[in-house]
Amino acid sequence: AQGELELRVVSLDLTESQVEQVSDLPALWLRNLVLSGSPVSSLDGISKLFPKLLSIDLSFVDIPSIVGGWDALAACASLRTLLGEGSCVATFEDMPVMKALESLELLENDVEEVEELKTLAAKCPNLKRLDLRENPVVSESGYAKAVKKHLPGLSWHNNQSLKKQTAKAAALGKVAIAVNADVAAVDGLYKNESCSCLEGNPCIDPATCVDWANREVVAKEARRKKGLRGPAGEFI
Repeated sequence: AQGELELRVVSLDLTESQVEQVSDLPALWLRNLVLSGSPVSSLDGISKLFPKLLSIDLSFVDIPSIVGGWDALAACASLRTLLGEGSCVATFEDMPVMKALESLELLENDVEEVEELKTLAAKCPNLKRLDLRENPVVSESGYAKAVKKHLPGLSWHNNQSLKKQTAKAAALGKVAIAVNADVAAVDGLYKNESCSCLEGNPCIDPATCVDWANREVVAKEARRKKGLRGPAGEFI
């Protein structure tokens, strides 16, 4: 039963829990982990405990005070999204290169210098979504220009889409602002979906699959265990 639980749990919400060390948690095939408001002091081993982690919420956790915290996060090879509202981040100098990171939400932090954007661009070369609202840097002259210069790949910035849209298309209703759709898709990926191979249907997305390379075999074995048969009584 424990093994089955480990395969099926893809999201874990530990908001305002008493978790101090991630190493105290069981190894799971998590895609989404929420530790918002928890007294986290160590992230050691997070990449081994949750090798398929895609998103982590460390809002209201003092990220810079966690010894080796940035390195532990960078070791999560598939990490795409990091949320850290009110997490005391003032600089990106200590952040290792995180090539997989696509979304960084750091509302209400302490980033002040415009030069930090250049540093961030070097550390997160594939960043597509960035939210630095309520950071002092946003009010600095040259901020908007620096964002365009150093982070040209952004499609979403400070809760605003940067995708080019024509007034005519928008007026005709041909341009869809897919904010809610994106959120629903993320929720489905991280929180609602599990590996369909375990139900007998091969996965179509490696992000939710426990064994992508052998998905057909896993699905076939699941169908056998469920006793599913075809019209002629054969196992399907």
